[in-house]
This record gives sequence, structure tokens and C-alpha cells, in this order.
Amino acid sequence: MVLILASCAVGAGCAEVPCEPRLRCEPPPPVEEPPCPDEPQEGLEATDACGVFVSSSMGDDGQPGTSEKPVQTISRAIELLAEEPERRPRIHACGERFPEAVRVRGTLEIWGGFECKRKWIHNGGGRNTVIEPGPDEIPLAFEAGATATVFDLAARAARATTPGGSSIAAIVLDGAGVTLHRGELVAGDGAPGRDGAPGELKQTPAWAGRHGRFGQDACTGDFVPGADPVQSACEQGDSIGGWGGDGTIDHGAPGGDGELMPIPNLSGFGLGGRGATSTDDCLNGRTGANGLDGANGLGARGLGTFDPQGLYLGVNGGDGGDGLPGQGGGGGGGTRAGAMFCGTPRMAGGAGGGTGGSGGCGGHGGHGGGHGGASIGLVILSARVDLDGTRIEAARGGDGGHGGRFQIGGAPGLGAPGGQGFGGSPFGCSGGDGGKGGNGGHGGGGQGGPSIAIAVVGASLPGVTGPEPKVGTGGKGGLGASPSVPGSAGDDGLALGVAGFPQ
Repeated sequence: MVLILASCAVGAGCAEVPCEPRLRCEPPPPVEEPPCPDEPQEGLEATDACGVFVSSSMGDDGQPGTSEKPVQTISRAIELLAEEPERRPRIHACGERFPEAVRVRGTLEIWGGFECKRKWIHNGGGRNTVIEPGPDEIPLAFEAGATATVFDLAARAARATTPGGSSIAAIVLDGAGVTLHRGELVAGDGAPGRDGAPGELKQTPAWAGRHGRFGQDACTGDFVPGADPVQSACEQGDSIGGWGGDGTIDHGAPGGDGELMPIPNLSGFGLGGRGATSTDDCLNGRTGANGLDGANGLGARGLGTFDPQGLYLGVNGGDGGDGLPGQGGGGGGGTRAGAMFCGTPRMAGGAGGGTGGSGGCGGHGGHGGGHGGASIGLVILSARVDLDGTRIEAARGGDGGHGGRFQIGGAPGLGAPGGQGFGGSPFGCSGGDGGKGGNGGHGGGGQGGPSIAIAVVGASLPGVTGPEPKVGTGGKGGLGASPSVPGSAGDDGLALGVAGFPQ
């Protein structure tokens, strides 16, 4: 304190400041702005010092985000806070509908529920701000490491439209910490899974086998070669008809065996015919074995998983296996002739055997049905989430797709006759027919999509205070292309309030 010589007098400019005797008068302290409140209360009027303002009806994303000039989208408000780090990281949003998907990063508060036609007055939770983008978008996502506190915000996911697509209201990624007060997370229906494609889109059979070649006639040389083999080049392996046996003056060679030879081959499928001897005639080649049918695909089993971005990955039905090619028919045996038939010792070979037909190619398997989409209110991936008075609701999972039909195996090639005799000599023996290609297997049905209020992946369960989560029904599992095949239908989707998944 400082001693003064004059005393205060009326009208000296310090009438409102009490003066002690012989003390100097001090001016009043400046009026301080009230601090920004920690949470919104009914009747609270927000000020520019406390953050950014957003209104879908009155805002413009080219504006600075003040109460007088709000931006139009929450996404732009988040960008503004990143561009201007000196501003308080809080967004004040009108209690309106925002047709956008919002991704929260860094440290942020979102306060919804403001009446903002004249002043920005909070309604005390009477009307939420609603984020509601189009189909197949996630309304609200918190990026890895984000820290967020949210009041009076509703995230509503539309019904999914992409085959097998999920409707998820909100996702919280690794390491984030989020608290949701008085909110809503509401998912729409998951989309049905696609039906499995058939083994062949045009529903035509697989490639047929090739017909065998005719054997050469007797008496066209001392050595009459049997017919060359024919081959079917199939995706699952080649099928080859056995060659025809050669004819000579005094005997015939055996025909070749058809390929691929089944193991074991107790029934002698596709064996080449015996060549003629001095006492026995030749024999025709044997018919090739039919190709094995492909295995039927199994119906989808399990609950599904999530990718690193929190998107649901369901289980598709199993594809049917491809059928195997039919075995080629055995080649016909060659025969004998001689001068007594041919009239000359120089051109006296017997007729050659005909080639076996190649087998038909195997049919392709039908494809498995796709999984139905999930309906999920909240997905948490290794993050901390607290729910305070927040309503979470899932709708119906999508039905699984049906399995696709198999492709029919290809028809067999026919064996060819042996060469003709001459002057009464025997004919060469015929090749055997090839085997039919195996049919493909039927596709299995896809999994029905689940209905899950809260899906927790590699994290502890959230803290929940308030309404109990609600779920709808899981989607029906898709049928296998042949419903009579055991195990071909996919599992029905489950309906779970809280479901844990491994990371």
C-alpha cells in the first residue's frame, strides 16, 4: 500500500470502489468469461470459445464453423479442428439429420442435441443429432487411437444392399477410448448373400471325348500299323484312348490301354484288346471307366470374423469339386493275314486295330452360396468403450445364398472299328468307347447373417449403463444345390446381445 496526500472525494472517479483511509483506489477486476462446461445440460447456451458449430440445414462447409456461421457437415467440422489446433476440440451439432458417414480421429468431443434456430441452446437430451448415411456405409467410426466423448448422438445404419453386405451402426478401432452418453446405435438389415454360380454359366455339359480312329485295312503292307490314339485335353487331366494293335502276316499286336487307368482296376476298364495269334482271333478294346463325380460342397459353418477395419466377414458355402475325366477306351487288337488272303507275300499284313475313344472331360463344381450380411449395432476392436444411457439395436441378418448346380460331365468318345479284312482275312478289332466325364459337385449353402447388438473383438466387454441391447433375428442359412445332400445347407445366423470374437 502507498500513502497518499489527498483523500477520496465524491465525483473523483472511484465512487464504486471503497477507499480505506489514506489508501489508493483500485479499479474493479475484469469480468471473466465462464469456462466451457464439462457436459451439456438443458438450457445451456454454447459459445464460440468452446468449439466448432455444425448445422445441416443452415451451415455451409465454406464457413468458419462459428455459431453465426456454422459448417454443414460433421466431417468438415472435424477437418477444421485438425486445421486449427488452437480451437477447443468440441463439436456442437444441431439436433438434425446429417446424411453422412463420420470418422473420428484424435481427441474430440461431439455434443449433439442443440436447438439452433436463434441461439445454440441444448435440449437436455430431448432430441438427438442423427447421423444417417446411405446404404453400405458405416455411420460412425472411431479410428485407431482416438479418444472421444459423445453426447446425444444417434448413428443409424441403412439396410445393406450389396449382396452379403452388413449394416453396422458404429465401429471402434484398436486402442481407441470412447464414451457414448444418451446416444443411439441402430443397425438396419443385412443383405442376402449371393447365390453360388453354376459350374457352367450356360448349363452346357463339359467337353465330350473324341472318337477313335479307324484301323488300316489288311494287305496294305507287310506291317499294317494300328490307328494312332486320340486325346481329350481336360483341365483335370488328359484322357487318352488306347492305340490300335498292329497287324502282321502271322499275328496281331495287342491294342494299348486307355488312360487314365483307375487304380485298382479289378473290372479291367479300358484294357487294350488281345492281338490275334496263330490260333486265336483278336479282341476288341474294353470300355473306359467313367470319371468320378466331384465332391459336393459343404454348407457354411461358424459365426464369421472381422477384418482389421471392423467389417464383418461371413462364411461362404463350400464349392463343389470338379468331376474327373472318363478313362479312354482300350485299343482294338490287330490281326493276321498272309499270302493266302492277300495274293502276294510282300503285302500280306493283317488289319490293324481301331483306336479307343477318349473319355469325356469332368464337369465343374457349382460354387458355394455367399454368406448373408450381418446386422450389428457396435463393433469394438481391442478398444475401450463405455456406454451411458445409449440404446443399441440390431435388426435382421441377411439370408445365406443357395449353392450353385454342378456341370454335367462330358459324353464319351466312341471307339473306332479295326481295319477291314481282304480276301476272307479277319477284320481288325474295334477300340472300346471312352468313359463319361464325372459330374461336378453341387455347391453348399452360405451362412445366414447374424444379428448382434455388440460385437467385441479381442477386447474386454464395454461398460454398459442404461437400456439393454436389443437384437433381431439371424438370417436363414442357404440351401445346397441339392437339398437332399446331407450337410449341404448353411448354418442359420445367430441372434446375440453381446458376442465375443478372437482377434
